[in-house]
Amino acid sequence: AVGVVGVLRAAGVNVVVAGVGGGGLGKGCMPVKQAKGRYGVTIVADLSFEITCNSNFHLFNAIIVPGGANQSTLTSHTKLKSLIKTLSYKEKFICAAAESSLTLLPTCGITKSRSITAPPTLTSPHPPTAFKQILTTPAVHIDYNVVTCQTSAHSIEFALTVIKCIFADEQLALKVAKDIGYEGLKWGQEETKTEEPVNQ
Repeated sequence: AVGVVGVLRAAGVNVVVAGVGGGGLGKGCMPVKQAKGRYGVTIVADLSFEITCNSNFHLFNAIIVPGGANQSTLTSHTKLKSLIKTLSYKEKFICAAAESSLTLLPTCGITKSRSITAPPTLTSPHPPTAFKQILTTPAVHIDYNVVTCQTSAHSIEFALTVIKCIFADEQLALKVAKDIGYEGLKWGQEETKTEEPVNQ
């Protein structure tokens, strides 16, 4: 998550890190929600999800949901799933990394009409009928307005692909890659275009 946020902000994207879960705000409405990642890195949210969603969701061009083994907080969050459905219907970009593409997106009905990429080492709690197609390559995959990433090892390419999508500008993404010294970018991953937006 940290790498993705940093790369997006390097491109000039206005990123809001929203805290999901109980106790999103403390005294004086200050954001205090923290989340600890897979490797013990603590992330402090800019705002609670409720404040971000209620006041600004119509301005969002994309939503990015993290991976990680503990997906229950995301899959049980009704407002988050509702926001994902709304943004998808409006053809905004739905971006998910690793476990969230296999676990969260199916609960929003996203994967029935959008293919995703996921490492073969991960399994989904949902039946095969919940998915249009699960690919094991490439590392980052675009199907219309859905961008998925296999693992945290591909987070930089994931972020650059999101930049390419939301700005519709591949050259900007390439410039950011050069500016941050990233040489592992490989454009040319398969992109699938589906004509109709998801309507849940």
